[in-house]
Amino acid sequence: MENKKRLGMDLDGTIAKDNPVLRDVTYFYLSDDAIIDIYAELGVDTKITAKLRQYRKDNWMIYIYTARDERFREVTKKWLKTHRVPYDVLLMNKPYFTKYVGDEVEEIENFKK
Repeated sequence: MENKKRLGMDLDGTIAKDNPVLRDVTYFYLSDDAIIDIYAELGVDTKITAKLRQYRKDNWMIYIYTARDERFREVTKKWLKTHRVPYDVLLMNKPYFTKYVGDEVEEIENFKK
């Protein structure tokens, strides 16, 4: 069996356009229904989705990860389907940090090129 290359892509602020409410501490006081409504209405970055479709065409495995809680999996999957975002694995509950550092990180603006 062929070993596929794997791409890991964050969801919010990359594929899904950012919503300042979700970055605000008041987010933690919103009801689940309010959060679901926000997630359902987020815009999509069409340059990113086009690039992801090219990766899919080139036979890459696509992993989408998000800090969203597991209870928001269904609205997340529906949003991905609505916006025709290709993926193989959806990873929820990514730990939230103010800054991420890694040896294989690519800035989103470079990815879009």
